[in-house]
Amino acid sequence: MKSLARPAALLLLLAPACRDQSGPITGPDEPALATAGVAAKTLTFSQVAAGSNHTCAITADGRAWCWGQNDSGQLGTGDFTSVTTPTPVAGGLRFTQIRADYEFTCAIATDDRGYCWGANDKGQLGDGTTTQRVMPKAVAGGRRFRHLATGFVHACAVTFADVGFCWGWNNQGQVGDGTTTQRLKPVRVAGGLAFLRIVPGGNTTCGLTTGNAAYCWGRNDEGALGDGTTTQRLTPTPVAGNRRYQHLVSDGGSTCGVTLTHVAFCWGWNTSGQLGDGTQTQRLVPTRVATDTRFIAVSMGSAHACGVSESHRAWCWGFNGNGQLGDGTFSTRSVPAPVAGAQQFIALNSPGGNSHSCGVTSSGSLYCWGLNLYAQIGDGTFTNRPAPVKVTGSI
Repeated sequence: MKSLARPAALLLLLAPACRDQSGPITGPDEPALATAGVAAKTLTFSQVAAGSNHTCAITADGRAWCWGQNDSGQLGTGDFTSVTTPTPVAGGLRFTQIRADYEFTCAIATDDRGYCWGANDKGQLGDGTTTQRVMPKAVAGGRRFRHLATGFVHACAVTFADVGFCWGWNNQGQVGDGTTTQRLKPVRVAGGLAFLRIVPGGNTTCGLTTGNAAYCWGRNDEGALGDGTTTQRLTPTPVAGNRRYQHLVSDGGSTCGVTLTHVAFCWGWNTSGQLGDGTQTQRLVPTRVATDTRFIAVSMGSAHACGVSESHRAWCWGFNGNGQLGDGTFSTRSVPAPVAGAQQFIALNSPGGNSHSCGVTSSGSLYCWGLNLYAQIGDGTFTNRPAPVKVTGSI
């Protein structure tokens, strides 16, 4: 990784006031990317993870495939060659979960061990080093995990005993161990909570306990911790409201959750309407998304969010300058708008997709939309897509 801040080019793409939203950005005239991997294959997908400028997914047979930018080895293909279509991750492992963020990727293999690859200058791969990896490398400690997720430059996982561990950059306390010390290996999250899952964001982390209570920790300038303050927290702090959640997601200074009754709430940064409450007002406590739609899950980018409804339709809201809302326009939305098309989605991308979104349908097809400057859409082009397009090789 070149720096600890989001690249200037990405920040310009994300800022509504900094660019003309009338049309898509085109990719480089002579991209140094290769097309590889799926010419003779038909792929059935079960899971997708959108990173900053790359995308990874798991097929029904447990194989991992990645595409897009690869300057830090985040595609896991054994080299630094960027590709425009799905290409198999090297090493022959089979996976059950995959997550991606800024220039790195992590996954859980079928043996329940964690593996990561890509940039590692802050220990985000969790292998005890700061060595960049171009193919999967085991997370240190040999623990078995049932859930793993990535943030901007850190990652977290939960064991089968409901114990939470995090590693990587910790300048804002996002590792949750009570310090701001960088961690090259997994360290236990303080507080003794029993977690279902932990979801890292930018410099914020949130966790869902086995009792469905929400806790957050780390950076809180934008109110992403949802505790009614802007105070940094080095250990898990309860989210205000005492609601019970079935799903949480955090990224870019904002957090969203879906309650056990399928109601979506969001809080934190809201300059692009990414909280979905019809305003651009920062919220320090959970605020209901302005819709009667009942959700089963949500996902977040740096300035937008998407959700899957009970009827398996996709809805998105927030910044849309690159088409990441998938509604066929480049218009920013402060309330949920339906994604174009008739696809029935079972899952959308995990946190990390800055300006693009992806979803897996009930039939195993994979669609992506939004920014395609680095071929992260996976359709073999560099053309921004304001509505879902099928990933090359997908059934």
